[in-house]
Amino acid sequence: MIARLLGLALLASTGPVPLEPAPLTLTLRPTQARLGEWIEADVSGPLPGSSIDVGPRFGDEVGGLEVLESSPRPAPAGVLRWHLRLVAFEPGRHVVPPLAFWCRRAAAGEEEVSTAPVEVEILPPGLPPGAELRPSKRPLALPLTSLERWAMLLVAGGAIVPAGLALRRRRRSPAKAAPAGPPPRERALRELRNLEREIPVPPARVAALYARVLEILRGFLVDADGLPAFHMTSGQIQDAAGARVVPAVRDALAEALVAADAARFGGRLPDGATQARDLEAARRAVGSWRAPGAVD
Repeated sequence: MIARLLGLALLASTGPVPLEPAPLTLTLRPTQARLGEWIEADVSGPLPGSSIDVGPRFGDEVGGLEVLESSPRPAPAGVLRWHLRLVAFEPGRHVVPPLAFWCRRAAAGEEEVSTAPVEVEILPPGLPPGAELRPSKRPLALPLTSLERWAMLLVAGGAIVPAGLALRRRRRSPAKAAPAGPPPRERALRELRNLEREIPVPPARVAALYARVLEILRGFLVDADGLPAFHMTSGQIQDAAGARVVPAVRDALAEALVAADAARFGGRLPDGATQARDLEAARRAVGSWRAPGAVD
């Protein structure tokens, strides 16, 4: 009787054995990078049993780092392999938060697995720590001989005279203005029309197509409105546009941005008709953009 009570007490103290899968592993290369350098990130680990589909829950910004690329990698059944390319635009220590993935199982519905947080250090641009510039030749010993002094004067004169003549010619000749390029709206619309000629693109090129759409939109916002769109996430762009344009233009821009993010990061594979509709939303946003100070 006593032994049985002790056994029950032991089971109660230990509790049930957890059945959740082990957390995913996140590996960064390098863990110390220069400002603007790419950081390759690989996620790997087991999935819940009988998972039939998997996808990311994060967007295009994680822990202050922008996600440039996000795609699955070949892996055996029951294992997740995912690759990301990150970049930071602010120096300092950043923490990549837990990256969550949803897993859909045939009978048990949807579950979630995630990585542990990982720290990365972003250094300002410049020479590596401890590096210094050294002269490539031994300094000339002093005092100089008469021959060496004459040689230095001749070399200096040979450099100064051509420079003076070139400066004189530059002052005499009128400055020629660089030819102006097409206005931002016209250029963006032309680039979008060129993309439409490629539709429909196969599934392997869908992410590249929408990455180009996003690049065209960001470039237009930079040139036409001064918005630092290349350093902003899609959500930040939508927030900034909300105070600058009418609701119809804001909605068209949001439609194009959401479609691009879903294709680049969410595994969305739209057909040709959907691709054309998404590009039409981008064209409506550009063609109807009306912001203070916009260049037409």
